[in-house]
Amino acid sequence: MSAAHSTLKYPNEAMASLTLALVAGIFLSDRFVLSLTVLLELMVGCFLCLVVLYQLSRKFYLENLILIRLFSVCSLVLFMLLGAWVYQIHRPQNQQSHYANFVKPDVPSTLVLEVAEVLKSNAFDKRYVMKVHKIDSALSFGKLLVYVSKNDTIKPMLGQLFVMRTQLQHPSSARNPFQFDYRDYLKHQNILYQARADSINFLPTGLQTKSVFYFIAQFRERLQQSLQRQNFSPDVYGVMNALLLGQRQDVSEEVNNDYIRAGAIHLLAVSGLHVGVILFLVLGILSPLKRLRHGKWLVLVMSIFSLWVYAVLAGLSPSVVRAVCMFTAIALAIHFRQTTSTINVVFISMLILILFKPNFVFEVGFQLSYLAVISIIYFNPFLNALWNPRFWIFKKAWDLMTVSTAAQLGVMPLSLYYFHQFPGLFFLSNLFIIPFLGLILGAGFFVLIASYFGKLPLWIKDLYEILINSMNSIVAWVAKQEDFLI
Repeated sequence: MSAAHSTLKYPNEAMASLTLALVAGIFLSDRFVLSLTVLLELMVGCFLCLVVLYQLSRKFYLENLILIRLFSVCSLVLFMLLGAWVYQIHRPQNQQSHYANFVKPDVPSTLVLEVAEVLKSNAFDKRYVMKVHKIDSALSFGKLLVYVSKNDTIKPMLGQLFVMRTQLQHPSSARNPFQFDYRDYLKHQNILYQARADSINFLPTGLQTKSVFYFIAQFRERLQQSLQRQNFSPDVYGVMNALLLGQRQDVSEEVNNDYIRAGAIHLLAVSGLHVGVILFLVLGILSPLKRLRHGKWLVLVMSIFSLWVYAVLAGLSPSVVRAVCMFTAIALAIHFRQTTSTINVVFISMLILILFKPNFVFEVGFQLSYLAVISIIYFNPFLNALWNPRFWIFKKAWDLMTVSTAAQLGVMPLSLYYFHQFPGLFFLSNLFIIPFLGLILGAGFFVLIASYFGKLPLWIKDLYEILINSMNSIVAWVAKQEDFLI
């Protein structure tokens, strides 16, 4: 192969550059309304430029720096345009059947709605995300935020269909600089309107859709009910529900704030840490099957299947999907024994996710998760090399501390921007808890399954409650060290 050919190959960091160009295009497209036709024409133009540059490299066989730079710039511009185009085609305004295109100002609409998601209630209202099936007899789609007063007798169930006559309203925007903009947040969830329901204008149809997700939600609810029958304390149950099922609605505000101040909120949000632990737990449990004929394939399929089952049970949140995509790629790399660059695996998973769900890039959890993983990959080797302890226990403690430090240093800018604080003692909570996370998750799944079948021994229930209470106590103690809170 000629030298000129090799110059046009992407280096290991090229996937990162192309993915970041895609992300830049999405952010650009969010700020400016861009024509789909113009974007498509520009993408075709960039692609033709790449073809011409490639043919020139084949013809002249020259290591021309100008040619290489032009090829790189065209590639980045093409992916930036692709990001902008993907974002635009997902905008409700560019989807003809989206209900937002049928809403008339100051005129009530009649909608057929399906309960899609139950959100955490606020002080006065129960909140639901609902799918729109019809608006004023026109078939449509989209998501609507619906408030139901806690004093109202209406109790919407997942999958239940309702008819509502109401005037749709835009959510309120932030009124002060640097205030959290709930309207902007909902926009990136593809929720453009909200409505308030009551027993007069919000009537059940008597019908209920029963999709795969409905049965999954029902199964998850039965699991939650089985845990509730064990009479765990509210704080223990809330943390278990978050750790094992990815549902944080029952975590009290006090406990949630403790985890934020201690720099350990990632423990309550199912992410790459949890999915990685689950993958290696499953691989360890299934390792005897490798002795069978085609056993390695069986282990691969069962481990990946286990990850995606867990992702579905956890609600397919962006952090879970991202983590499962990444660890699916890692499981494949382990099976085929490929020396795949870890950073490429991370960026490939990001690229795939945002091509299908471009709004993921606006979610704080998604940003923090990727930034933490990328920071660990880049910075941990340098931090780890600062000291090489002789004793095993000190080495493991040092490894945990450097990983935690690398992650926290990476997310520090976003943490200061979004939460206006940074926990100085984050390494303590991570040092004391992460080594036992495998035990907490493994024992937790045993407790969950045993509770479901009504076979959980009382002494195991008590021991697990002590374990979760101990974790909460450590986090609460770290959170109270306000002198170390930046």
